[in-house]
Amino acid sequence: MLGRTVPVRGFQGVPRGVAVVFEGEVPACYWTFYLFSSDDEAGLDPELAFAGQRNGLCGAGASGALTLRSGVHSGRVGLTVEQLPEPPPADPRWDDIVEVPFQPDGTTAEIIDWDGVVHARFTLEPVPYRVRYCAAGLDAGFAADTRLDGDPELDRIALQFWPAPPRPDEIIKQTSETAGYWHAEAQRLPSHQEIAQRRTQRAAEALQREEAQREELRRCHEEWQEQQIWGGPRPAAPLGDIANAAGVVKLDRGLAEALAASTPAQQRAITLWTVRRTVADAGLGDVDWVANAVTALEHRQPLPAPFDARGSAWRILFDDDRVEHTKVTSLDRQHDDVSRQSGALAAVQAAGATSDPTEAVFGAIYQAVHAYGAAGVTDLLAALRRAFPDLTVRMRR
Repeated sequence: MLGRTVPVRGFQGVPRGVAVVFEGEVPACYWTFYLFSSDDEAGLDPELAFAGQRNGLCGAGASGALTLRSGVHSGRVGLTVEQLPEPPPADPRWDDIVEVPFQPDGTTAEIIDWDGVVHARFTLEPVPYRVRYCAAGLDAGFAADTRLDGDPELDRIALQFWPAPPRPDEIIKQTSETAGYWHAEAQRLPSHQEIAQRRTQRAAEALQREEAQREELRRCHEEWQEQQIWGGPRPAAPLGDIANAAGVVKLDRGLAEALAASTPAQQRAITLWTVRRTVADAGLGDVDWVANAVTALEHRQPLPAPFDARGSAWRILFDDDRVEHTKVTSLDRQHDDVSRQSGALAAVQAAGATSDPTEAVFGAIYQAVHAYGAAGVTDLLAALRRAFPDLTVRMRR
């Protein structure tokens, strides 16, 4: 059941001769309280409860549940619940009377308030019932709006159950303006089928909006990634698919595009020029094991020891007394202790790590710029353009 387990008034397993199963008061909120015989929270939906009905006081449109209207907006309402073997005569003391069909979903029914607190519990056989809703004082309750503790009773409701085959709801008697208002509201509602179609459409539209939002988030994330990696939109292929191209693109997109458009022979020549210059400017041109690696690149041979083992060249670099170590400032100017010689070795390693001339040229340049740092990168790229005028021509196209 939907209601929380709390002590309740009423009777469990009412003997057949006993008609009154609850008599007391229950809290109404927003002119509403409920009867439930299942855990289906569709019974809390006023649109479904009253759709297709003529009356707006007792909503029976949700399976196993009744939505009950009160006069007061907020406060306690007098309530009597009766079980009868057959329909009783209409009592003229009631101002408003309606009848609805009701089929319990279980054998226990509960009267619950807006917060789901149970105020009455009684048993029902799992057979179709006719339920008569009777009310008095709805206009008085509506006019007062709120009934505080200690205030006299304003409106009272009775629910009468008896076994009967299902038939449409019926307005038996209408006296109050409040009942007329709720009846008119119910009769303006669309049918259950129309409600289902409309909600299906709304759900589909909501799903489309969510998908559009996810797509927008994905696009924004990709743009952010591209900005972080490429410094702007990711270039189209082939440039956008080249390893290490992003670092060169962020430095000089035009140069990167010209490099990608160069012939393999031109790319190999630019790679060798970059490695030779970087090694020389780092003071490593006369260090034999570095010179041997540059010679291997010139002959398009695999890099010799110590470049053939991961990390070996750097260990030797810092142990070789012939090497004069110098520092440069990183390209982002966040560090001023970057080893120039380590950057030069990285350029050699990148140039010899692949047989693909495109990947080799981008790898060599990307590593070489770190050997020059923030202060020297502009001069390196300018010298590269002067050494290879065709690059400048391609950049102008």
